[in-house]
Amino acid sequence: MNKKGYNVIRKTTTRYEFVSIGPKGQIKKRIEFTPLKKRNYYNIGFGDVLQNGQVSDTVYSNNQDIVKVLSTVIEVIKDFLNNIRQQKFSSPAARLTEQIFM
Repeated sequence: MNKKGYNVIRKTTTRYEFVSIGPKGQIKKRIEFTPLKKRNYYNIGFGDVLQNGQVSDTVYSNNQDIVKVLSTVIEVIKDFLNNIRQQKFSSPAARLTEQIFM
């Protein structure tokens, strides 16, 4: 995917945030990698940051920028992998992304 994503702020080594911009306004998004019990395995979480600071992965924001959002998520995965090279992911989509881009 060669589409440029949004500017991302790395809050911690496992938490990234960016803002989706579209017809529904500016929507804050968060991508977070959570370590699993199995050593060197992580789960990737993604969603909209709600007003109370919680993240919802079930909200359908439909800001008409899905390609840009997915490009951003892929860039974040690549950044995370570059910073923590020995890590693995728990979701099949993330494992596939790791195989494609690394």
